[in-house]
Amino acid sequence: MIQPLKEGFLFFILKKSLNLIYTTYYTILFTLPFVIYIMTGFFKSIPMELEDSARIDGCSRIGALIRVILPLSGPGIASVAIFSFLLAWDQFFYALILTNSYASKTVPVAITEFTGRHAVNYTAMTTGGVLAAIPPMIIVIIFQRLIIKGLTAGSVKG
Repeated sequence: MIQPLKEGFLFFILKKSLNLIYTTYYTILFTLPFVIYIMTGFFKSIPMELEDSARIDGCSRIGALIRVILPLSGPGIASVAIFSFLLAWDQFFYALILTNSYASKTVPVAITEFTGRHAVNYTAMTTGGVLAAIPPMIIVIIFQRLIIKGLTAGSVKG
């Protein structure tokens, strides 16, 4: 039980000493391992022969990456971007610790502020929860095809 409190305190000290803005650097710090994990499987599913043929045609390694590999990995990049947004949107614990002004509070942290000392405004909390769930649902509905295509393409080898 002590460990999460100590960890949160260390993150708070890190934020104060480096003057990190929560919504930019800190969110990237937490979603980067997820992005690396998913995209590694996706890049391994792209055949090496495509890069080799681009190199034979005269591309450098960077040119082959930009002209061949990145266009093929579009669905994977889109699905990882959507999932990273959803991870950042639902962040609660570290957002609660690291935000200290009303302008920097995330939606889940703002919803918890409907709880008072002697009363809980359930109507406002429910309304806030429903409104907070609408943007991720719209994003998933719009990009559903890319999400499924990106995740299934990186899961099959051969």
